[in-house]
Amino acid sequence: MKSMRIKTWFAVMAMLILLTACTSIKKEMSGETTANIPEFMLFDKPTKTVLSEDETVQISVPGDWITREVSPNGNNRLVTHNDEASIVLNIIQELHADANENMDLEKWTEEFNAEIGQITIIDERLLEIDGVPARERFIKYVQNNSQYFWMQTFLDKDGAFYLISISISELSYSSNKEDLQKMTGTFKVLKPAEKEVFDSTNSQTMVNDDQSLQITVPLNWREARTDINQIGEFILKNDRKAELLLMREFASGKTEETPLQEIVDGRFDYYKQFQQGEVIGWRQLLIDGQPAYQLEGRCEYKGETQGLLITALLKDNAYYVMMISSPVEDFLIYEREYKRIIESFQVLKKVEEQNKSLGMENEQPKVFDNKLAAMKIELTEEWKKINIDQDAQLQAIHPGDNTWFYAYGEEASEDDALTVEDLYEFYINDSGLENPTWTKAESIKIQEYDAIYFKGTGTSNGTKATVIVAITLSSRQYTLLMFAGKQDVMEANEAWFKKALTTYSERLY
Repeated sequence: MKSMRIKTWFAVMAMLILLTACTSIKKEMSGETTANIPEFMLFDKPTKTVLSEDETVQISVPGDWITREVSPNGNNRLVTHNDEASIVLNIIQELHADANENMDLEKWTEEFNAEIGQITIIDERLLEIDGVPARERFIKYVQNNSQYFWMQTFLDKDGAFYLISISISELSYSSNKEDLQKMTGTFKVLKPAEKEVFDSTNSQTMVNDDQSLQITVPLNWREARTDINQIGEFILKNDRKAELLLMREFASGKTEETPLQEIVDGRFDYYKQFQQGEVIGWRQLLIDGQPAYQLEGRCEYKGETQGLLITALLKDNAYYVMMISSPVEDFLIYEREYKRIIESFQVLKKVEEQNKSLGMENEQPKVFDNKLAAMKIELTEEWKKINIDQDAQLQAIHPGDNTWFYAYGEEASEDDALTVEDLYEFYINDSGLENPTWTKAESIKIQEYDAIYFKGTGTSNGTKATVIVAITLSSRQYTLLMFAGKQDVMEANEAWFKKALTTYSERLY
C-alpha cells in the first residue's frame, strides 16, 4: 500500500499547485488585507496579511503573493503562492468533531505520514505558534526518480488540527529557511473552528421517491444512474467523480438489533473481497438525532485508489447505510464536504416494509446473455443486469427485494480431477455466510450438464439470508450459479429459483 499512498499525496499536492498556477487571472481575494506599514520583510518584499475566506485563520506573506479561491466545504482553508508558483503555501484544517476517534496532534501527524508513505525528515524542530505548541519539519520523498520537498507545520488550537504545508525546492528552502519560519510564525487562528452549514445559495435538498428521506448536497451533485441504482434510496454523483449511495434496510430482516459497527465493517469487508483495501479510522457521531458509526477507508477499484466513507444509523424500523467514494486525491481535499452531506441526512417519515416480490413465477420471462463468457439464463423482465463483482461473468439483481444472481465460470481441462462434489465442499467452507446450515448436494441435470443443487441459510451482515446454488461441469468449464437474498424471499420463490437454474446453458465453440 505504500506506493499507493505516495502517489495519493503527490497527486493531491500536484492538484493544488496546478489549481493555483495554471491560470492567467491573478486575482487577489477580497478577504486579504495589506498592512499600511509592514512590520517586516519576507523574501526582500513588504508583507501583507491574508485571511481565509471564512475569516477563521490568517498568515503574513510577501505582498506580491497570489491567494486562490478554495471550496468553503473543503479541508483547505487557504492557498497562496508566489508569482511562479514555485512556493505554494496551503493551510489545511480538520475539526476535532470530524476527526477519527481518539485523535490527538501526534496521531493526526501520523495519519499524514501514512498518506505520504516513506519520507525522509531533513530538518525538524518544536516551537510555539499563536500561543500553542507546534511541530515543524522539512521532508523529502522520491517518486518516479523525482524528489519532492515540503515544509510542514502541525498544531492544534481552538477545536481543530492545522497543517501549514509549503511546497518548495530543497535549494529554495535552504536559502530562505529563516524567512519561511518567520512566515509560518505569523499564522493565527482568529476564531474557534465551527462546522459550516449548507445554505440555499450553495446547496440543494434532495428527497427520495416516497418522500420519506432527504439529504442536502452542494449544487454540483446530481442524481445518477449506476449498476446499483435499483437498490439505493439515493444514488448521487458530482462533477469530480464522487458517488453517494444511501440504502434503507428494514430491521425486520435482521436476526437481532445489529451493532452499527458490525454493519459498517461488513460493508467495508464486502469491498475488500474484490479489491485491496485498508481502514484509516472510525468515529461515532449523531445524525438526525440518532447515534451513528462512520468508517474511513481506502480501496483499489478498477486500477484507481478510492477514498471511502461508510456510515450507518438506526431510526424507527430501519437501518440507513450511506457510502461516499471518490478518487483519493479528491477525497483528501473534500472529505469535509462529504461529512457535511452525510450529517445532513434526515428521516422525514416512517415507512412500513412492503413485500414487493409478488412471486417471480408471475413475471414475464427474459433471457440474460453474456456473449463474452458464452453464458445465458432465463430470468424475468424485472431483473436488471449489473456489474458489481468483477469476477462474475454474468450478474443481475431483482430490485423489488434485492435478490442477486451471479454466474462464475472457470475453465476445465481434461486432466483436471476436480468433481462438482469437491467444489461443493470448497464453497460451503468459504461462502461468506455466518453460522450457515447446508442441505446435502442433490444431483440434477442442467441442460445436458451434470450438476448439483444445494441451499444454505445463515446471516449476512446481521440479515437472515439464504443462498441457492448449482454447480455444473461441462467439457468447457466449471460453473457456479447462485441466487442470494433475504431468507423469506428466497424460501417463497425457491421453486422458481430451481427452475431458473435449469434454463442455464453455455455456447460451446
